[in-house]
Amino acid sequence: METNPYQPPSSEISKNTESIRPLEKTHFKLAILACCLYIAPLLGQLASSVYLEFTLRILNYDNTPINVDNISTRLYEIMYFFIATLFLGFIGIIFMLLTIKKSPPAWFYCSGMLISALWAVVIFPLGLIVGVPMFITFLIKRKNNQLS
Repeated sequence: METNPYQPPSSEISKNTESIRPLEKTHFKLAILACCLYIAPLLGQLASSVYLEFTLRILNYDNTPINVDNISTRLYEIMYFFIATLFLGFIGIIFMLLTIKKSPPAWFYCSGMLISALWAVVIFPLGLIVGVPMFITFLIKRKNNQLS
């Protein structure tokens, strides 16, 4: 019976994998939830733009006078929808920062930098204020993670 002197005993391997696996699954689920919430304002901006274009085409389709009440109602719906997705995005930022403090998966840093850059470009004034510091945070944490 041959054993590898460099391999830890099988009892130690089973202890280590049992204690780490649930924690890794939790970090993975938290990272996915954070990315989904962080990308919500970008999807909200896209949906709001499409809905606004659709609304304006319908209102101007038959060349009738535009009803101000109808268009103001639609604009309020678009505004409330975007504000709701922006709120989800800020919750996503909190989850992203919590996930960075733990040990996130390797793909987390690249996706965080990509979403932060999209925030800065798509949601211009507010997205620039939020996206650039988050991008720098992901970049620094990624370099620190690669060095250690």
